[in-house]
Amino acid sequence: MKKLCFIVYNFNHSGGMEKVNSILVNELATHQEYDITLLSLFGDIGNEFFKLSDKSNINIKYLFNKSINVRMHAKYIIDTIEKEILSNHYQVVISGDLRTYLAKIKKKNQDKFKLILWEHFNCTQPFSLLSDLGRRYYLKYVDSLVVLTKRDQSNYVRKFGCKSKIIQIYNPLLITNDVYSDIQQKRILTIGRIEYQKGYDKLINIAKVIAGKCKDWSWDIYGDGLEIEKLKERIAKEGLNNFIHLKGKSKAIDEIYSNYSIFALTSRYEGMPLVLLEAYAHHLPMISFDCDCGPSEIIRDCENGFLIPCYDECGYAIKLLELIKDEKLRIDFSNNSNLSVREFDLDYILNQWMELINA
Repeated sequence: MKKLCFIVYNFNHSGGMEKVNSILVNELATHQEYDITLLSLFGDIGNEFFKLSDKSNINIKYLFNKSINVRMHAKYIIDTIEKEILSNHYQVVISGDLRTYLAKIKKKNQDKFKLILWEHFNCTQPFSLLSDLGRRYYLKYVDSLVVLTKRDQSNYVRKFGCKSKIIQIYNPLLITNDVYSDIQQKRILTIGRIEYQKGYDKLINIAKVIAGKCKDWSWDIYGDGLEIEKLKERIAKEGLNNFIHLKGKSKAIDEIYSNYSIFALTSRYEGMPLVLLEAYAHHLPMISFDCDCGPSEIIRDCENGFLIPCYDECGYAIKLLELIKDEKLRIDFSNNSNLSVREFDLDYILNQWMELINA
């Protein structure tokens, strides 16, 4: 059996990165040729948000049971991960976290394991000289870097070279494309961590413009995060408590989409937003800023949704109101949301991963 190790920052979290890791691990485990360990830097056994299969070839480990400052304890963390990798003789290590740290381990142990890093955002974010230096560093030592979109693949190659190392694989979609949302619900849906990246400050600005013009509508936000209290305060300050509702985290998120009429994304940047794919699969009319990366590979502007130039809040509000006021437009957008089955099909994506792992 080939020994695989997936490394995540904290598998107790409920984000898209944790969800797609759980999907890939569970699907790979159906192939008995793999012995899989999911190694979480932080967290506690039993507090996983996403369920792993109970197959005997899946194991989950937590390195630290309490958070420590990753930068201040970098050497200790690197040494601990290196010991874990080498002592367990993992043949392939896959991770979207701690990429520079893992590259340092790979540099010291060139032939002892294959390292596949996984970009869950994009090569322009976070934007800083330090981030670019980090990417140049780990691209020297990584065997492959998986990116989520064609746009990001092009951006990486243009910016850093290493064309043979940059592999594009979409996130898999578990939902079939035959579930239709109820476009008469008069409810807008947003899902995502409550943090700066997701642009909730922009969402509030947009909501201020439209709330008084669609008083029979509401806007629900599912998610949790570091800025939740700040968001609550801003909603109250702007007098939007009757329009915007914070719904918290939900383990039944896949069942929620069909109860809404519009899906709205206000992110500053993304990798390949799984929530947008899931909205697409539910035939939800969509609206998003045309940020790097992902929305433009799901939304066909004016066909199944609206792509708004970054970060035109006024333009976003106008187009969102147009969707709200025009039921026929919502029906048309819903009917036009037909997924390319092959590109997002779980089996197709699993085969891409298996080819990469086995190469």
